[in-house]
Amino acid sequence: MNIVKSKIEPILAMNNFVRIYPNPVANMLYFYLNFKPSLSDGVTVELFDSTGKVVRYLTSNAADDLLEIQCSDLLSGTYFYRVYHGEQYVSEKVMIVK
Repeated sequence: MNIVKSKIEPILAMNNFVRIYPNPVANMLYFYLNFKPSLSDGVTVELFDSTGKVVRYLTSNAADDLLEIQCSDLLSGTYFYRVYHGEQYVSEKVMIVK
């Protein structure tokens, strides 16, 4: 888990909050949220390439617990996702393979 010193803090024990599948991914990447986001905070998902460029951005309301990101047009390689909820986040690596 990446730790960034700021007001936003990483969610500890991230496997209890967000699960992704499949990893590695070829087409569709799924984020399963093991919690119900509050209406005021919602959830934001960002997918970064290896240079740090945001290649996908998704926001969700409190009703969603399964989010999808299309990856079929992305090049093979190492990417990183970050899932924000309020002032907490989870950040991990995901592989895209063709």
